[in-house]
Amino acid sequence: MDAPNGGPKTPVAHVFLTYRLWHDDNTWLSECIDLGVPSCGLTIDDAFDGVLDATLVYLNTLEAIGDRERVLAERKIPVAAEPRVCPKCKSP
Repeated sequence: MDAPNGGPKTPVAHVFLTYRLWHDDNTWLSECIDLGVPSCGLTIDDAFDGVLDATLVYLNTLEAIGDRERVLAERKIPVAAEPRVCPKCKSP
């Protein structure tokens, strides 16, 4: 099946990542531990939204330059074809 823009449909994969958030002075800090992607915000929601956005940009960039599979494999990041089934922990 083709994507809406007429190109080939990209296969969907589910990547399982770990995030941490912590408060330091007046700022919430956040990080995607698996990829080393940081962010921050004045609220915990801002920090979490920021790290999710930054992680998505990083993953999309890896995909665009053809490095996604290599980076995920090097960092031993679990990838599954089905949502909510982590191959590493085998639990939803």
